Amino acid sequence: LRTGAGSALLRAQVLDVVHGAIEGKLDLESITLEGNHLVIRKLRLFTPEGVLVASIEQLEADVEWKALANEQLRLSSVKVIEPKLFVVDDNLQRALARRGAPQQAQTAAKNGWVVEVADFSLSDGLVEVHQPGRDVVAQSLTVEGHASVALAPLKLSGVLDGRAKLTASLQDELVIKTEASSGDGQRALVSITLGQSLVKAGFDGAASQLTLE
Repeated sequence: LRTGAGSALLRAQVLDVVHGAIEGKLDLESITLEGNHLVIRKLRLFTPEGVLVASIEQLEADVEWKALANEQLRLSSVKVIEPKLFVVDDNLQRALARRGAPQQAQTAAKNGWVVEVADFSLSDGLVEVHQPGRDVVAQSLTVEGHASVALAPLKLSGVLDGRAKLTASLQDELVIKTEASSGDGQRALVSITLGQSLVKAGFDGAASQLTLE
């Protein structure tokens, strides 16, 4: 897969799988794989009509191939560079809508895969949300953390710390820190700082309690 032909074959296989799963359109410039190091360049997600919804200039990760035999996808040293998300009305939902949802839901019920992401970092991100009564633009977005997701039944855990500069409709620095787990634990802690204001929220699923500070 180090050659141009190998990269093109892998690219075609990935796009074929994705296009069979969602209504939106995915495109990418290249995929290269050297040993356990994966690099994807210029990833683009479009609505079914061809309008850009999201993009990533470069995605890098180290993959533990042996774990795949045990239905585990383990990624480390994950770097997401210059991601952009443009949410306008319901464009994101339409892009990610599943093809053949009822049949795929049955397949998902038997899915025992676990996805683990360690040493995750996102840099120089941009998020724009334009919906009726809401216009938000967040620039210079950075996120660091780790996460684990088990599918069917869904269980998740992880810690993510994010920071961004809001330029509309508020102009201030936004800091978000999250820690979450589900399944038997079912708990979440969220800390949001906007300028000098701080809000903390916690949810305990076992006790069905929500706390705010």
